[in-house]
Amino acid sequence: MSETLLAFEMVRKEFTRPNGDAPILAIENVSFELRAKEFVSVVGPSGCGKTTLLRMAAGMTKPTAGSLHFAGGAHDGTTGFVFQHASLFPWRTVSENVAYGLELARNRRRTHLAHAEVQRRVGDLLELVGLADFGRFYPPEISGGMQQRCNLARALAIQPDLLLMDEPFSALDAQTREELQLELMRIASELGTTILFITHDIREATFLSDRVIVLSARPSHVLEIVDVPAPRPRAFEYQVSTEFNAIMRHLFELVHEPTAQAV
Repeated sequence: MSETLLAFEMVRKEFTRPNGDAPILAIENVSFELRAKEFVSVVGPSGCGKTTLLRMAAGMTKPTAGSLHFAGGAHDGTTGFVFQHASLFPWRTVSENVAYGLELARNRRRTHLAHAEVQRRVGDLLELVGLADFGRFYPPEISGGMQQRCNLARALAIQPDLLLMDEPFSALDAQTREELQLELMRIASELGTTILFITHDIREATFLSDRVIVLSARPSHVLEIVDVPAPRPRAFEYQVSTEFNAIMRHLFELVHEPTAQAV
C-alpha cells in the first residue's frame, strides 16, 4: 500500500459572521487519508465545504479544530492548484503562462533554473497536455478547453507532490470535458501525480477516481468512502459497464439520501 501523503484528522471549520452572530459551522469532524499517486474525488451537496477542504489542503485557510498531516511533517509548498476557471494572464503567451509556474517554484525554493532548462520544461509540458503548437498564442486566442490544458500545465510545472483541482471542467462543453477527463487520467498515470479533485458530477468522480469521498450537507461529515476498483487509466467504454453503473448509482443514492441533505 502506498504511503499516506496527506491526512485530515477530525477537521472542523467555522466561519465567523460579520454581524457578530454565532459562527457558521461548515465542516465537522472530517477524517480521511490521501495516499501517494492516488486520485481521490470529493462529492456532496452544494455548500457542504468541498472547496474549503481543498483550500485547507493548499494551506490557504486553517481548520478551526483538528489537523492536517503531510508526509514529511509539514506543508512544503509542492502543491499545485487548478481552479474552475483557467485564471491565466491574458498578457502572457501560453508558454509564458506555463513558465510562470516555474518562476513561482524558483522563488519559493530559492533555486535558479537556467533559461534553457525553463524552455525545455515548458516544451515538455505543452507536449504533455497537447498544446505543443500553441505556445506563442495568448489565452484569448485559444478555446476554453485549451486554456484549462494550459492551466494544468502551469500547475504541473512545479512538479507538485499533490495536485488540487476545484471543478476544473465544469465550465466546459460536454465533448471537451470528456476529452480532458481522458487526458487528465493519462497524465496523472504517466507522472504518478496525487490528485484531490472536487466535482458535483457523480459520473465524472466515478470515472476518474480510485476512491470517492461522499460528504453530507453542512455541517459536513464523511458519509462514506467508495472504492472504484478498475485500474487507471480507463477507457471511456468503462462508463457503460455494470460495475461503473452500480458504483455511480450507489454514489447517487448517498448524495441524495435524506441524511445527506440539509434539514
